[in-house]
Amino acid sequence: MRYTDFTYEELRERLPRLDAAFIPLGCTEQQGPHLPTDFDTWMITRLCGEIADTLEREHGQSVAVLPTLPFGPTPEHAGFGFGYVNLRQSTHEAVVEDVLQSLAAQGFSTLVIWRGCGQHDLGAVIDRFNASHQGCAAYREDIRAWREAPLRHDRAVGFLEEPRRCLGSLVHGFSDVAPLRGLKIE
Repeated sequence: MRYTDFTYEELRERLPRLDAAFIPLGCTEQQGPHLPTDFDTWMITRLCGEIADTLEREHGQSVAVLPTLPFGPTPEHAGFGFGYVNLRQSTHEAVVEDVLQSLAAQGFSTLVIWRGCGQHDLGAVIDRFNASHQGCAAYREDIRAWREAPLRHDRAVGFLEEPRRCLGSLVHGFSDVAPLRGLKIE
């Protein structure tokens, strides 16, 4: 379910039946001449949506997918001169920490941060959050550890059979959603 599809009263009513909230983090940066600058944001948005749908359909688990944060720390892209929005790491960490705090205050118990860009090192934020909260835990995805498994509070990874299955469907559907410039997908 998409968090933003519901009123606050509907969210409050659904909260007891939610197994987790997904917090997708994207970025806006150059991806080469063939992809738009929002590719990482688009990809993680779509990935989280598909994983949430799969969890609901195949495991009967309900996940609230929050809107994707479209900016992150991308200082390595400044040298290109155009096509990026860079947040300082400290700003990015503060925003993510505020999102975690806000969801915990509403009663969410399992929060999973999904990074669409590899430069989002949030281990310290997650550790601080988990050390200071009882009844709510934050995790970061580990795409390399995916295995077919239901969502568990002690292990918030492993949602699909294999990452290629989901990423493959995203890549094949990409030409219909975002413009590819000079790249053919078969």
